Amino acid sequence: MPVISTILNINAELYNYLNDVNYGMSKPQFNHLSSIINGLINIKGNKTISKIAEGIVSAKDKSSIYKFLSRSKWDDSLLNRNRINYINYFIRNNISDNSVGFLVIDDTVNVKKSAKKMQGLSFNHSHAEGKRVWSHCVVTSNFVFNDLSIPLQFQPYYSKDVCTKLNKPFKSKVDIAKDFINDFNAPDNCDSIYCLIDSWYTSTPLIESCLKKGFHVIGALKSNRIINPFGFKAKLSQLANSIDPNTLDVVTVKGKSYRVYRYEGPVGSFENATVLICYEINGEDLESPVYFLSTDIELDTHKIIEYYSVRWED
Repeated sequence: MPVISTILNINAELYNYLNDVNYGMSKPQFNHLSSIINGLINIKGNKTISKIAEGIVSAKDKSSIYKFLSRSKWDDSLLNRNRINYINYFIRNNISDNSVGFLVIDDTVNVKKSAKKMQGLSFNHSHAEGKRVWSHCVVTSNFVFNDLSIPLQFQPYYSKDVCTKLNKPFKSKVDIAKDFINDFNAPDNCDSIYCLIDSWYTSTPLIESCLKKGFHVIGALKSNRIINPFGFKAKLSQLANSIDPNTLDVVTVKGKSYRVYRYEGPVGSFENATVLICYEINGEDLESPVYFLSTDIELDTHKIIEYYSVRWED
């Protein structure tokens, strides 16, 4: 059995954290969970149960780990609640007064090209590949402040067909994201919270959920969204085609320069919001435009781009 360094054996802080959030798990269950976490952290390449069993000194054989995952009874929701409570305590005690915090909503896919019998698989859009792929999809939320990015929530997204097969109620990605927003307890000493989302999530129901919680939204927009420049309704793509980008002001954010058109006014069902049409400068050329919405109309153009870039860094 190959011997590798295991974080849980040498990092008392991480081990204590797992003990802090562990309620109701037996010692064997906790040992299996610890071995799995060790494997996910330490083993390079593909993470499989077999590799964890072979590569972690403290791990039992793979059949024992499979039994733990498939048959062992423990309250994962209780464990998750304890984890969230621990995170909330950590944030409250580490965020400075008048800080700006960012709630980042996103989703990711885990491609399973050859899997056929695995539960929960369906075709989901992959941003990386630019197409729908056979995969699992997970919606996630992170809270970012200062130089810290803290994972908050994660939940599998299942298509309607998969939900029917699994006898589960269907929830859209936006519905899952709204639950994350409603469940998030913003620290009292945080001056403002911005929810950062891509164009898939920038919708009236999600924005309204944020505003009810006192959060602003900075989200990407699709090119077919309607705005009202000069009193005339137009798609963002139509407006972008009518603009000469070379006449626009240049905004530089974190070493990247953009030519930016700024619009303030009605957007969809919202009476007033800010929309940016941004062309990244690439040498002598301009990249294709990207579009952003901010519900905070007092935020200047530089800050809108700077704040949204937190999502790209996350």
